[in-house]
Amino acid sequence: MVEAGLPGVSIYPWVAVFGPAGMPTDVVQRLSREFNAITGRADIGDNLNRQGFVPVGSTPAELGELVKTQLEAWRRAVREAGIPQD
Repeated sequence: MVEAGLPGVSIYPWVAVFGPAGMPTDVVQRLSREFNAITGRADIGDNLNRQGFVPVGSTPAELGELVKTQLEAWRRAVREAGIPQD
């Protein structure tokens, strides 16, 4: 991004699992526990690593904060790049 003229922008890819709005909290918590358990398994982690992923478990609240942070970073990058916003 420095070469593109945006030295303050740091980009890293990430993936997450999202559910529909209004999903019951107990379902969200259960899915979160299960995904964290699965991604914490050595065999799954090794497989993901071979594909270029670094599995990192989190909570729904942590994911929400990551999304907010990423949205703000991209808004700032668009603004700093002078990209028109309609």
